[in-house]
Amino acid sequence: MEVAAIHAKKARTALAADDADAILPPSPATAPVAAGDATDPAAITLKLFQTDSSNTLPCVHALIKAHYHSMRSLRHVLVPPPPALPLQFEGLTSQQVEQLTGPIRDVCESLTTRDFSMVLPTSSNVHLMGSDVFYVSLYHGETMMMGIFFMPPHAVIPLHDHPCMSVVSRVLYGAVHLKAYSIVDANSTDDDGHHALLARRSRDKLLQAPCTMELSPSHHNIHELVAAGDIGCAIFDVMIPPYDDHHRHGNDYSLVGVHNSSSSSNSSSSSSSPDDVDAALYVMRRVFKPATSN
Repeated sequence: MEVAAIHAKKARTALAADDADAILPPSPATAPVAAGDATDPAAITLKLFQTDSSNTLPCVHALIKAHYHSMRSLRHVLVPPPPALPLQFEGLTSQQVEQLTGPIRDVCESLTTRDFSMVLPTSSNVHLMGSDVFYVSLYHGETMMMGIFFMPPHAVIPLHDHPCMSVVSRVLYGAVHLKAYSIVDANSTDDDGHHALLARRSRDKLLQAPCTMELSPSHHNIHELVAAGDIGCAIFDVMIPPYDDHHRHGNDYSLVGVHNSSSSSNSSSSSSSPDDVDAALYVMRRVFKPATSN
């Protein structure tokens, strides 16, 4: 499963919504999931929302407003396109990225399942969700994207990245085991001479709802998620900017070993962070999916 493809496909098929970065739209998209909804290939038989209303959720409006104001605070850096604003985000400093995502994180810190009219599964009915991870798009604009990942028990979102993106995530129910890595060298080679990247494991922990986590272009950008517990989990994601088929197409990775060359020890120590789980440098190789015909 390629996570980027999930994001892109679901976003394209969600209800249309204009971006709120210049003008706040009256009603961005929501996508309640109802039992037996045949229009969605990821439809489930367990109803997870109490309402079928397509009106904008208040929390979605609050996040759009927060995003708009944070971009306004960076107007001395961000200029009217061209280039497109998502491309301008790539030039932001770490401090400016924090200025962009901080207000989003503040809103997410208070979100619960009630904000999404969500019905929690139970250990006796969670099997009705099936075994696949699926994504419900709540908003998709030029510079921000919001949605919820539903992960049945033991479901896995494999190792993947968010290129040039920042993501604020809120675990709404259940628990998830997170392993995250920060990139040290994106242009290395493995023992066989193949292109690889070196990364340091920066997080390895079990996150219980409610809990907020965050990644940026420079920290925790590659991660793997495994649903824990007997009801799985739901994770609300705010991605700034969204995945893009041309500029920010996400990649899957496989962990192929640990880099033990002494020649890298100096650079390794200089790039370490107090948040790092261990000092090892992990070798990752990009996973290329075979092309599929339509």
